[in-house]
Amino acid sequence: MTEAFVYKWTDSINNKFYVGFHKGTLDDGYTHSSYVWPRFSMNNIPEGVSREIIATGSWQEMAQLESDMLDKAYSSGNWDQYYNAMRSYPNFINVGRPPVSKETKKKMSESSKGAVFSKEHRRKISDSLIGKKHSEESKLLMSEAKKGSIAWNKGKKIWSEEQKERIRQTSLNLPKKTCEHCGKQCSPGNHKRHHGDNCKYKY
Repeated sequence: MTEAFVYKWTDSINNKFYVGFHKGTLDDGYTHSSYVWPRFSMNNIPEGVSREIIATGSWQEMAQLESDMLDKAYSSGNWDQYYNAMRSYPNFINVGRPPVSKETKKKMSESSKGAVFSKEHRRKISDSLIGKKHSEESKLLMSEAKKGSIAWNKGKKIWSEEQKERIRQTSLNLPKKTCEHCGKQCSPGNHKRHHGDNCKYKY
């Protein structure tokens, strides 16, 4: 039984590609997880789009192969032909990859600077995310990638005392809203979260 596989989608109309790996079977209906390429199902594949199965094996092996293929695409200068938003998960789970070097991170940062998405492009990204739920596989990958990392704001003083006072005063000066169900007056934020349609006295 196949534990995982690496696949490659080819969009011949736009001359673009998407490479990924999936923990599952070849016929389980999975297509892709790109955030920039609109979603579709195996029963509704867009015109000019086709899938190629590159390899099958353990999910660790397939994760490594996917990462190697994306690294190769990036280093060859053809990254703009890929729908992939990232080359691999940072600090990926036990696949034997060393951490990304500072030089590589700098190159990745420089390559994305100045990128501007059109309104149509942003709309397609937004539409592709409607109703999206992370699979257990994605949750596992994100969880493992975060382990051991330090929160960006840990130990940092984010707001000055002056800024915090301005925020506090702005909040205090917001007009109160009255819940039509319990009659309590509160800030707009609390009203939206705990009152109105969410009030426990509504029924």
